[in-house]
Amino acid sequence: MREGTVVWGFVSAAAIVLLLTPAVTWLAPRVGAVDDPTRSDRPRVHQRPLPRIGGVAIVLGILVPGAILLRPGCAFLDQGRTW
Repeated sequence: MREGTVVWGFVSAAAIVLLLTPAVTWLAPRVGAVDDPTRSDRPRVHQRPLPRIGGVAIVLGILVPGAILLRPGCAFLDQGRTW
């Protein structure tokens, strides 16, 4: 794997996360994925409702560039190793 591929992987991952985070924040209340401290059965630190699915943007930011840029047989995907 060349150094340029690593740089493009990082840049594309960062771009995906930066674009998806506001989208996930917008989507969370519409699908009921919000942690509302006023309707909680236990005390919360935050005072306003917070989206609980923010990790989706991070996971997609890692998986999408990995699926596109990593090729089978590369050093990161060693097929012959058994754990």
